[in-house]
Formats: sequence, C-alpha cells, structure tokens
Amino acid sequence: MMASACGDVAAPPPPGEQPCSTPLSLQPGDVRMLNGAANIACIVLASNTAAGEHLFITANATAAQDNLQPYAVKAVLGMSSAAATARSAPVASHPDGLPQSTVHDSSQFQAVFEGRLRRTERAHLGAHALSTLAAASRADRFAREFKRGASAVQVNVGDTLTFRVGNAASSNLCSTFQSVRAVVKAVSSKATIVQDISAPPGGFSQTDFLEMAGEFDSVIYPTDASWFGTPTDVNADARITILFTPEINKLTPAGSLGYAGGFFHSADLLARSIPSQGYSCNSSNEQEILYLLVPDPNGLVNGNRFSVTTARESSRGTTAHELQHMINQGVRQTASGTGKLEVTWLNEGLSHFAEEAVGRAARGFSDYRRLTWNNVLTDLDDFDSFFRQNLLRFRFWMQRPDLASPISELAGSQLAPRGAAWALVRYSIDQYSNGDARAFTRALVAGPQIDVQNLEARARVPFEQILPGFLIANFADTVVVGLGARFQYSSWAMRDAMNNLNGGVSPLRVTPLPTDAQTQSLSGSGNYFLVSRSAGGSAVTFKMLSATGGAVAFPEARVYVVRVK
Repeated sequence: MMASACGDVAAPPPPGEQPCSTPLSLQPGDVRMLNGAANIACIVLASNTAAGEHLFITANATAAQDNLQPYAVKAVLGMSSAAATARSAPVASHPDGLPQSTVHDSSQFQAVFEGRLRRTERAHLGAHALSTLAAASRADRFAREFKRGASAVQVNVGDTLTFRVGNAASSNLCSTFQSVRAVVKAVSSKATIVQDISAPPGGFSQTDFLEMAGEFDSVIYPTDASWFGTPTDVNADARITILFTPEINKLTPAGSLGYAGGFFHSADLLARSIPSQGYSCNSSNEQEILYLLVPDPNGLVNGNRFSVTTARESSRGTTAHELQHMINQGVRQTASGTGKLEVTWLNEGLSHFAEEAVGRAARGFSDYRRLTWNNVLTDLDDFDSFFRQNLLRFRFWMQRPDLASPISELAGSQLAPRGAAWALVRYSIDQYSNGDARAFTRALVAGPQIDVQNLEARARVPFEQILPGFLIANFADTVVVGLGARFQYSSWAMRDAMNNLNGGVSPLRVTPLPTDAQTQSLSGSGNYFLVSRSAGGSAVTFKMLSATGGAVAFPEARVYVVRVK
C-alpha cells in the first residue's frame, strides 16, 4: 500500500498489511494510494460504526501519451468475491471520442484548426533541429530578404504594409499563402496593429485599435513575458505585429457553429530560406506576428457574422494564448537551444493557462489567489475573454474522464484534453512551484525536455506522484475536511467554480458503488467511484481487474482511496 496523505512514494503494503486480508480503516481526509496487481485486485474497507463516504479512483499512471488500458471494476458490499448487480452502464465510446455534448461547442472548431496547424508545423520542421535553424537565420541576418521586410523599418499610423498569410486550412502553410496589404492602425511600445485593406465594413474603430494597443502594452505582453519569457525580436523592431485579416474569417466554413479566432505560425520566427540547412518556408514574414479575426457584422465572408463585440472578445483571449506559443518557440530556439517544439498537450495547456494569467492580471488577482465562481464572474467581459472557456473545456473532461487525458495528443483536436491540460498545468504550478509560480512556468517553456518529461523535470517528481494529487483534487477540493494540501488546488476553489458552471451540481462523472463495470483509462487519467454507507454499514470489497476478470496486466494501474466523510 502506498503512503497516506502526507506521503509521496509508491511502495508495497507494510509487512502483515494486505488490502484484502487487512481491511482499510480511514479517517475523514485520509488517503491511500495502492499499486501492484495483487493489491488492487482486492481492497476491503472495514465495516463502519458511523456514516461515511469513500472515493475510489482507478487510474492509469503511464507517462507515455495515449496509452489506453481497458479494465473491469467490481465492488460489492461485504467481503464476498461475487459481483453485485451493476448500478452504472458500461462505458461506451462515441465515434468522435468525446461526449456528444462537446461536438458542437463554439470553441471546438478553433481546437481542431489549431491542432492541425501545430501538426503541420512539426511536420515541416521534420528532422531539422529548431535551434540550428534559428542560429543559421541569425548568422545570415536575413541579408537578402529581411532588409526589405515589412517591419524592418520604423512604421507609422497610416502606412500600408504587405504580409503573407499562410492558409491554415491547407496541409502546407509554407507553400499555400495569400499576400495581403494592411494599414497600420496603431503603434505602441510593444505592438504594431495593422488591418487588412479588404476587411469588411462596420469593423473596429480607431478608438478600438488604440484600446487594444493599450491593453497589449499594459496587460497582455507584460503578463505573458513574466510568466513564459521575453519574446524574440527577429526583425529588430521591438514590437509584436498584430494583423487583423479576413483570411482568418475564411477559415470558418459557412454555417459553422464554431470559428477560428486566429493563430501564430512558427515559421515566422525563421528566415524564408536557409540554404545551408535545406530549409525554406515562403510564407514566413520573418517577424513576430499574430493573425486575428476581423469583425464582419454583415457576414460578407462565408455568410458568418462577427460583431465588433465578438471579434474584440475573441482577440483578447486569442492574443494571450497565441503569444505564449510564440514565446515558447522563441525561448526554445534561442535561450534554451533545444531542437524540438513542445508537444501539443503541454504547449496548449500553457497557452490556455496564459488566458487565465492575463485574466488574473486584468482583474488584479494575485498568482495564487484562490478564485471562486463569484470572483471571476464579476466582470462578464473578462470572464468571457479569459476564464469561461477554460472552465467549459475542463467540464468536458470531467463529464467523461474515461475518454480523455490531460497528456493526450488529442489535445490537438478535442476540447476535453485541453481542459484537463490547463487544469494539470494549474495544479502543478500550485503544488510544485515552491512559491514562485512564474519561475516554474518559465522553466516549463525553456525545457529543454518536452512532454511529460518536461513536467517531471520542473516538478522534480515522477509523473506517477503528480497524478494522484491532481485526480483527487478534481473531486475533493474544498469539500473534504482534513484533506492534505497536496490533494487540493491553492489557486482555485475548483469544486465551487465547476459546480456553479454546471448549474449547481458537480459535472464530474462519479459511479456509485456497488458496481460491476467495464471501463478504460488513457494514460494520465482515471475513473471515479463513490460508496456511501450509513452507520453500521458492512464492509466493502473493491476490485480493479483486467477486462477478462484476471489480474490487471499494465504495471501503472493505480487505485486511490479517499475517506470523504
């Protein structure tokens, strides 16, 4: 049996104590974490003299992405090995791998589109080492092309500049792009804001552009820079170009319920051509640039109407999100000198956290302020721009944790793993940053490791020690008296936030015991089971078995037991 609430390291049960032959007797807030096929095949809770509730979580602690393991869960009242009648239906997968309620969510389209973009970026880099390409770009100083670049010289409001916008709907943004002309609308300390001359009428006013530049300088840029690192300045203009263009609107098909809000393209931080490395990307603008949706109140592009309010709300969160992607690559290709882009789940988890970080800055919340639903709901504009989407995505994971994982590559196309990735990043900051949240996230960005190995290196513990606290916190945060700090969020009253988002009840899928069910877990996720007993209740026998009823075959199978009441 693993250690209790104050422990960290997995270990066999102490001599003479076996979970099956020696029933567990827990106090409220106590936690037991068990591993080993024999130990999790038979766990007995002692009969109780007082009413109480116990939570069982079956988990797959494998650190490798998308390791799917089917298994059976059997639980009976008493110490019998016979299975009880099932009280919950076996898990059934949906064709798209997500609960049907998620398919039409407004942000699903952005997740799919951005995931495809990140995959094409990695494919285009291929065997090239990112840091080597960046070094070759710097050595060349963009001698032939860069000196003619759009932002290589001082720009002024009213200037018209030319940019290349890669077609993010294609399989190759480098060869499929559109040249656009755009007018400079605002120039601030950190931003050059430009708008495509073909933008539909009825869009942003000059006041809007000035307000966006002001918010970028005072909130978005300094927040992202402090949390993730200083952006590169490959074209030496000391600013980020923000291009509003209907080329982004064109990415959303007519009648779509979701839409693409914008993107960052990794090739923009590299030269268009690096002959010494056999690399080229003709769509590169050779500068730091973000591409964003323009207002289209009359639906001139594909019949999709986007009001000024919608486009403005979208731009705030998207800018915070995409700027993290830009910084992440820039730090990796220069300061840390790594050869690889971060994998999708952690890159997206950090970018979704960037939305929260900027929201906290906009509202004046400190890094570890324990946010309640009422805290974030007070200002609806900020709530919609920076907080709402993270909570919605996390709800999708909670509704079916058997179908998604925070460390899944499916974060490139599905909302549930993105929501869980944000929550795992947030939980890890709370637990492993040693009081300096921003240093922790800057270290995650810098790597040089990627994937789960990056998180482990920054947390300084293996993933199998991070996972139980995360999974338990998602149920027990703020509701279990006496629970150790390791099993809670310090920055969110997460149960309060999720319950209120979900109409006053927890969205987390919890199966009541007894049960006899076939289920599954992706690596990095688990399933929740709850037994409630009145005073004088009988013992409970809980079993995690293989799908055929034998011993679980994967060594990273885990069961976490929590005395809730």
